[in-house]
Amino acid sequence: MQWLRFTASLTYPRCLLLLLVFLYREEVVNPFLHFGDNTAVMKFTITREQLQEGLAAVAAAIPAKTTLPVLANVLVEASKQIGGLRLSGTDLDIAVSTTVPAEVDADGAVTLPAKKLVDIARELPSGPVRVTAAGEARVSIESGRSKFKLLGLPREEFPSFPTVKFEKAWKAAAAWCTSWLVTWRRRVDRGEPPILNGVLWELRPDRMRMVATNGHRLAKMDVPATGGSTADLIVRPRRSSRCAGYTS
Repeated sequence: MQWLRFTASLTYPRCLLLLLVFLYREEVVNPFLHFGDNTAVMKFTITREQLQEGLAAVAAAIPAKTTLPVLANVLVEASKQIGGLRLSGTDLDIAVSTTVPAEVDADGAVTLPAKKLVDIARELPSGPVRVTAAGEARVSIESGRSKFKLLGLPREEFPSFPTVKFEKAWKAAAAWCTSWLVTWRRRVDRGEPPILNGVLWELRPDRMRMVATNGHRLAKMDVPATGGSTADLIVRPRRSSRCAGYTS
């Protein structure tokens, strides 16, 4: 190091000397300082089926094209407290989060490319899948003879989800909700006025009602429900129908 500083000072200007010292530190010194530092910041084991189920639940909320790279990722959170894995995805309009069972050895969180992760889960053999994050965004996936490595983004770059309390929520059969969301998307008007592009959703303590019209015909559907109080909402069926798969 002294030889490098002495030689550079004789032949190079000060600014270039500083650059050489910086590169020497980054390329020569730091690799030795961090050599062998493979401490896992996240480690868990999950079945292929559970991983595929969780990814399928959040996949529709992840945009195909986005100007924010982190939105193309799925947030993977391993926690012993919840006893499994929480997967989350969002396009800043719809946010979906689901929990699947997993054996967690070390808590942690990271975001991984959703499309690549779905493709890997599809190719994995049946059996346990071991996932280890050896760094902030370097993840290793192993199952049988298959081994994959993914580079993700830190959890801090992923948008925060609002806290939602379900103690006073309305409850209805999942099959009814799926039927609503798929059916009413085809019932609303696609033109003007804009208000007709939405569905009136009436929420009552004992029932839910959805009403749609195209200006010529009107249709409504009532479904038994429990809990909640009273509320009237206008929802966009195109967005809400993407949630149909999450209610099954």
